[in-house]
Amino acid sequence: MTLGFAAVSMAGCEGVGNESNGEISEPYTLSVDKATIEANGTDAATFTITDANGNVLTEGDYLKNTSFHIVETNSYLDRKTNTFVSIDNGTYTVEGMYLGKPCEAPVTVKVVNRSKYEVFTKKIAIYRLTATWCQYCPSMTAALEKIDDYTKSRSVVMAFHGDENFGIVESGYFLSDYLLAQFSGEGYPFAIYSLNYGSGNRTRNEIISYVWNELYEYPATSGIKATSTVNSGTVSVDASVKVSASGEYDLGCALVQNGLSGGADANEDVYNNVVRNISGNYRGMSTNAFSLDANQEKTSLKFENIKFDSANQSDCSIVLFTLVKDGKTARIDNVVSFPVGGSVDYVYNE
Repeated sequence: MTLGFAAVSMAGCEGVGNESNGEISEPYTLSVDKATIEANGTDAATFTITDANGNVLTEGDYLKNTSFHIVETNSYLDRKTNTFVSIDNGTYTVEGMYLGKPCEAPVTVKVVNRSKYEVFTKKIAIYRLTATWCQYCPSMTAALEKIDDYTKSRSVVMAFHGDENFGIVESGYFLSDYLLAQFSGEGYPFAIYSLNYGSGNRTRNEIISYVWNELYEYPATSGIKATSTVNSGTVSVDASVKVSASGEYDLGCALVQNGLSGGADANEDVYNNVVRNISGNYRGMSTNAFSLDANQEKTSLKFENIKFDSANQSDCSIVLFTLVKDGKTARIDNVVSFPVGGSVDYVYNE
């Protein structure tokens, strides 16, 4: 499922307010100034609603009473917004409403040429910093579960735990503590988006906006292809990275598991996306980083003999993520997830 985003959010609902005078009357008519826009996140289609008397209801105080529903994604434009932009190809059906009453007919907008701006389909890595003893962490879990299907399809969650049950310790510290310190986190729960932005905010709409901002602001310049093989409780990965822009890149690997029981101090019954094993470049480039020119491919990137819970193999997944040098720091450029023993191919926008 694709989504026209940036000016779009799942927060919108039917408009609220009162008609300014008795001259507003049905039926309402919806129109759009552009039938086709570029999938660059800035080219905009503007919607207009008029009533039976020719009043324009998408101007001034009237605008707050309008709403616009994107049928294919079951999403709405932000309140007081009547423009639509997208980074995803597709044809979108838009329904207009005034004071919750529908316009006579919807309009359609076609979004084209995403590969002109981004070759590889991007996903956002969400590092969820949590602990079984954290009484506030269930609110982050609930928010992540409630985000729309599109946002879920464009993100991969990895839960770093700061507790003895599931936490990974390095030099006496939990990995989650390193990440909190790196992003000046105030404590759990905390989320880091593609190693680029961190926030303790834990509402559905805030998470959606963070993911969409990363998708819009940082188009992917790398794609990932990989296969994995299982052997007696371990899994090995053979991966390739292809890029559309020159730069310094690195590849990281994690093994995550679903369906873990929290234990006596747990504030939740089940924990998912728990990082059980991860490469050392989870928070920055490693000494194995490599430079590639545009359209080059790096093959035979291997992660070998990663231990996993073979009794629950179906609950375990491999996560691969590319890092790209960005000034003095690095951010996650793209991320993929696939079952242990499975594979993934490059995913292109067209």
